[in-house]
Amino acid sequence: MRALLLPFLMGAALAIGTSFSYGAERAGRVLIAAGEVTIVRDGQRIAAQGGTEVQSGDTVELGAASNAQLLLTDNSIVALRPQTTFRIAEYHYTGKSAPGERSFLALLKGGMRTLTGIIGHIRHDEYHVSTPTATIGIRGTNYALVQCDNNCRNADGTLAANGTYGAITDGRISVTNQTGEHVFGANQFFSVQSPTALPKQLIGPPPFLQDTLQGRGRAKGAVAQAPGAPKEGGAQAGGGAGSESAGTVAQTGLGGGTGDTSVTSSTTSVPPPTVLVQTVIPTTSSPSVNTLLQTTLSGTVFYRLAGSTSIPVASCSSPPCGTITLTDLTLGVDFTANRAYLKADFVSLDQTGGSANIFNLGTPFSTGGIPVTVSGGQATFNATIDRTSFPYERGAFRCLGCAGNNFSGLVPGFLDTMTVSGTISGTQANLTLSGSSATGGSGSFSATLTQAALPNALGAAMVIPANPTTGGPFVAFSGAYWAVQVDSSQRLIAFGSGVGEPTAVVGSSTINTTSGSAPSYGNLVWGNWTGGGATVVPFDYSTYTTPTSGPSHYLPWITGDVTTTLPASLGTVTFMPYGWTVNPSSTFNSGASSLTADFVNRQVSITLSATNTTYGNTFVGTGTSGISSVSSRFSAGFSSVTCNPCGSTGSPTSGFGNFAGFFAGPNAEGAGVAFVMGGVAATGTGVDGAVAFKR
Repeated sequence: MRALLLPFLMGAALAIGTSFSYGAERAGRVLIAAGEVTIVRDGQRIAAQGGTEVQSGDTVELGAASNAQLLLTDNSIVALRPQTTFRIAEYHYTGKSAPGERSFLALLKGGMRTLTGIIGHIRHDEYHVSTPTATIGIRGTNYALVQCDNNCRNADGTLAANGTYGAITDGRISVTNQTGEHVFGANQFFSVQSPTALPKQLIGPPPFLQDTLQGRGRAKGAVAQAPGAPKEGGAQAGGGAGSESAGTVAQTGLGGGTGDTSVTSSTTSVPPPTVLVQTVIPTTSSPSVNTLLQTTLSGTVFYRLAGSTSIPVASCSSPPCGTITLTDLTLGVDFTANRAYLKADFVSLDQTGGSANIFNLGTPFSTGGIPVTVSGGQATFNATIDRTSFPYERGAFRCLGCAGNNFSGLVPGFLDTMTVSGTISGTQANLTLSGSSATGGSGSFSATLTQAALPNALGAAMVIPANPTTGGPFVAFSGAYWAVQVDSSQRLIAFGSGVGEPTAVVGSSTINTTSGSAPSYGNLVWGNWTGGGATVVPFDYSTYTTPTSGPSHYLPWITGDVTTTLPASLGTVTFMPYGWTVNPSSTFNSGASSLTADFVNRQVSITLSATNTTYGNTFVGTGTSGISSVSSRFSAGFSSVTCNPCGSTGSPTSGFGNFAGFFAGPNAEGAGVAFVMGGVAATGTGVDGAVAFKR
């Protein structure tokens, strides 16, 4: 049972999207306020003392040599160190473990230690702490965090790298950022240096993780502590964190006020509340924070090899074998689901050293990924994939100069089987890939991939048009991370790996138009390229530049934020069209289009309808695809494309069409889809476009 935590862009950690709004709901109170402790609420600054109420939306600021401890209504305790800024971003607790109860906190700077309460123990998916570099989720845990910003020192006095540092005393936590989810357990220590950096396990705690409780020393033991109070959240009185004698009811607010009650019916001294002290972490012989263990096999991790290579091809059907000269190999591994996805784009010289063979292979989404087995700190993976099992995902087996096809006609071929196997240990993945075709040709090669941080958290889908000279079909493709480049307005400016596969790069004379955006639905942005100057590598592997005169090319695209962790708890969700862009000779029929996603079984079903207004042809395409657990992507050919009425000048009633897309946002708030149905470039009788869907 893992915490189903959702990654957020940490630069906007406090703008937590939700369908609930609880405003100034009471969240708890201050147990201890030593030194300068201030609550910022609705622009007002309140000097905190023991008993001061804290509310959802409050920010707590601590000065130098100051300490504070908060008791929240679900019996969680948060201890804050000097020069800390901490926010109760969103909090709601009724004591009934009802839907909607949540505790979303944020550490903006400084340090904290917490003993989580009922929400963190029971509603794992409704608890997290955001920092500028990551989101921390738990399963009933005692842990500490420090956010360094040029103010943390290593044991030798050097300045520690900026970022988030943590220590887990009990239980497990998940650390999620743009690289995915990573899990750490009791007596482990970690650091995260940026939203795009992989969390690293530390061999020991850096010295600045310990709070010396300067505020309590400053107060010389006279800590401002509330009188005794009943246990928060309506729980039964008794021992444990936050429990107190029932002899006194604490005042609320600044010194209390009308309606406050003080009961002193017992002369027995009231024991102080159970207080969390930040001295659990040992600091003897702490190594430098830069001393790292190998990355643990948890969360979602990517391994990559890209660039010029000289990898020998083995086991050829007709020796001598060739050499892999250019690669873009990416292996994404979801260690939560124990599944892996491979994208393998590479170029090899043929067996005589002449023409280059091009391979654009991948794990079909409908496989659900390659099985991964983890044992003793090492992972192994192995799968043989047969093209006949995936009739609507042939693109995962595509190649040129292979399988008996020829170069002169630029006719892509397909492998019939692929076998992917290897091992993962620490920061390296050893991969062996082999393939064969029934029409002739086989081979294999091995390569070492190195763990890589994601360059972005972006997904995109677009329609790559055919070369007007060579003809062929228009095809929709989706990509993520290294395959996507956008400008400051999130307009797509480059798509694809550039190693053989369909690629598009915007040119200086290309008109790049934004047609719409949906910030609330995964930051979706959609538009199109028109005019000349764009460099395109279409499905047939030719290369051309869109012309600056004559018929205008139209390249629809859509971009958005993707995540490596779409939780199964989303269940089955239906999406409806929100906005779109289609070829000027087409109209999109939004009322006849929809998308349904089953996040438990990772399957998507789609129906799209559009009309070519020039020929009066209305197309309806239906299809299904799997969903990648490492990039939220999906893609497949339509299993059915109908065309009505489709006369003699129209497209055939059955045949071509495909869709490609991605789910956008940390909770699949939206989806972006590119599609094409019927027709080829020469006739222009089909339809194509890009659609933004919302939940």
